[in-house]
Amino acid sequence: MRNVFHYLDDFVVLGTPSTFECQSALEKLRFRCSDLLAAHKCKGPSTCVTFLGIVIDTATRELRLPPEKLVHLCSLLSEWGNRKACSRRELESLIGYLNHASSDASGSWGCGAWHGTLWFLWIWGPLSGQQPIAAKEFIPILIAALVWGRSWSGQKVLCHCNNQVVVAAIRSRSSAQTQIMHLLRCLFFIEASSNFSPAAEYITSAENAIADALSRDNLNSFQMVPGASRGPAPIHPQTVEVLLDPAAKSTSPAWMQQFRAISITTSPPLLTEFTTWL
Repeated sequence: MRNVFHYLDDFVVLGTPSTFECQSALEKLRFRCSDLLAAHKCKGPSTCVTFLGIVIDTATRELRLPPEKLVHLCSLLSEWGNRKACSRRELESLIGYLNHASSDASGSWGCGAWHGTLWFLWIWGPLSGQQPIAAKEFIPILIAALVWGRSWSGQKVLCHCNNQVVVAAIRSRSSAQTQIMHLLRCLFFIEASSNFSPAAEYITSAENAIADALSRDNLNSFQMVPGASRGPAPIHPQTVEVLLDPAAKSTSPAWMQQFRAISITTSPPLLTEFTTWL
């Protein structure tokens, strides 16, 4: 259907002002997808709707946060303004709420990650497509570190991921799974080379909607993110092959040289228009 965009079971219909295009499209959508639509959740037609947690206002040409989120944010900042100390977990949670990025992977198509207005996606190849899901969830984190690591120098980087195995491995810096341990060593090498410190936080799939859209090539949903870059960050074509090389020895000079090569190719110059958190 034309002018209908969706992410999972969230739909938005676009149409020309002062016409019945939206109403007509919504009626067709109800007829075709009656099992997916909840009548009490349907809003509009209107020039101002909330989609994927963002208010879209076509009259003022604005994309903004809903009022309740702004109220919660102001309350949170007011509370923190009077504090003199906090735990590490509390600080990570606050920074993650203010400005975070997420990564995600789908089993069949590929993976992606976003950070502020920047993003990338990667389509699985013959080697990467055969990996277990935990490894696939780890790969976009490593790619993000390669692409943006230089701009994180001297910073603590928070990664939001919806795979508990990956989050636990990054937090403990160890894993009983051979493949995950290998990917951890890759992360250790990147963080040492770029001088940043990674942390990880688990989020549900529902909270990871933007990165999930990238991992499934659903750019229509992702491009509604305010200020999103028009194109993805460039990635060296051999990046994932180097990360997943089963014969690789992460302490060998040859592997280090190869790894530095893809790091130099994919790392952008220092970026100052976004905060340094993944």
